[in-house]
Amino acid sequence: MLVLTNVKFALRQYSSFQGLQRFSITMKRRERAKIKIILALCQQYEAVSSL
Repeated sequence: MLVLTNVKFALRQYSSFQGLQRFSITMKRRERAKIKIILALCQQYEAVSSL
């Protein structure tokens, strides 16, 4: 019985860890997208200001 509860606990820990990993990956993607948008805006601004 004790082993079963330990296995369940370990599985719960592992699944929450995987969820955290997935969350951090989406956060990284969002950060990268934000950086791309900011860079694009800067390039547009430079192109407009040089005219």
